[in-house]
Amino acid sequence: MKFQNRGAVVARMLDTDELYTAVERVFSSPGEASTTDLSKACRFCATDEQSVQAFEGVQDLKGALLGLLNVSLEGRGDEDTSEVDVRRARLALRTLINAANRSKKFAECVTTETLTLFRTLIRIPELRTETFAALVALARPMRIACGLSDNYTILFGELVLLWESQELNDSHRSWISALVSVHLEEDFGFLASHFADLSCDEFSALLHITGVLIESYHGETVTKVHPNNISFCVNLMERILYEFGEGVSSDRRLPYVEQLSYAVDIIASAALRDTEFSTQLLDRPTAVEIIVDILEAVLDAQWMDENDGFSELTPPAHPDRPQREREVRCLRVSESPQLSALSAAIRGSSVEVRATLKREAVRAIGHLCYERPALRVAAGSRGAVLAVLRCARLTDKDAPFIVQWSIATLRQLCLGCPENQKFILEMDQGAEDAGDDRCRWGEEGEVENEERRPKKSPGGAGRRLL
Repeated sequence: MKFQNRGAVVARMLDTDELYTAVERVFSSPGEASTTDLSKACRFCATDEQSVQAFEGVQDLKGALLGLLNVSLEGRGDEDTSEVDVRRARLALRTLINAANRSKKFAECVTTETLTLFRTLIRIPELRTETFAALVALARPMRIACGLSDNYTILFGELVLLWESQELNDSHRSWISALVSVHLEEDFGFLASHFADLSCDEFSALLHITGVLIESYHGETVTKVHPNNISFCVNLMERILYEFGEGVSSDRRLPYVEQLSYAVDIIASAALRDTEFSTQLLDRPTAVEIIVDILEAVLDAQWMDENDGFSELTPPAHPDRPQREREVRCLRVSESPQLSALSAAIRGSSVEVRATLKREAVRAIGHLCYERPALRVAAGSRGAVLAVLRCARLTDKDAPFIVQWSIATLRQLCLGCPENQKFILEMDQGAEDAGDDRCRWGEEGEVENEERRPKKSPGGAGRRLL
């Protein structure tokens, strides 16, 4: 038995030496390494810490990293045929990933020259899983070494657009989401810098990913986000409203509406994590006031659609049925250049974007006012109670559960808030007074007495006298 154990140890040592040598050959000259050596190096870097000593001893680690990327693009098999060897390309990328996860020194060898190679790799469907995993493994050092490069911005823009495309599956999207989450947590100016660098469509996609990450929960784990990135979303809404007031260009109107929808969604989810973002959202009423203004603009766009072409002289289609009273346009929106321009842009957006923006605004108001008396008063003074009440009327263009969200938000606005409760009470009293007037006054404004009221037949309604 002792001889058998000793033989197994010797065999394991020989196998380790062989793997160690294979790693040295691969990292010394990746382009000349065989597929067998790549397979051994990939396995050794993934399972044994001794592999770090093997590849960190190579003189040109930057050349090794670039060489592995070039091997994955060349796809040359051992027979040197013209056909692409997907297995060899995947082994090269997996070796790079395992080495980067093992050694910080190797990961920090990333240079701007790798950006063009990665832009090419993400266009190869067979290699996307490994390519996205490599980008996640190199995320931190790549941001430091390549963050100022134009190719870095272009690469990131292409990645977020891919996330929204139909070409990727959920597994691919999870890798891109992981890449974004790393930057959201560690880079305090992540969203702000990309707002300046990315196109409107690319930045909208980035906000979409951010909203999904903040809202998603994996057990008890939540995506960590630097508070400055949440503050930026509030500043973004202010910036967009300002630009609408100044006259935004036509090519930015619809993307800005979409960005508002995603920003409101982010704030709605962040409001539930008050321990992290209390300074950015809860200690000042700016966020809830802006969102109430956005909701008013959405409702104004809805009012304009419903009353487009309406005339007081137009006879009702069914005069025998009760007629709904015509709503009055919000005076604050009509007198505000910012909100009027935003309302016009919302009318031009798709039904899905409008419905989502309306629902997320209601949800955000409810979350922000949850157990926060100061924000309840601020939202109520801005007109949130009436706006949310108007959202409780379901239309055929509304998003699902808008009525339920409106009821829940109305409760948060009025719970423990005498100011907002008084507003509801005055509305109820006005309705009761109007109801009493309808009972006591006739259609021509004359008081009806008992003699003028039509009397019922003795047989009751529906019976005729013989």
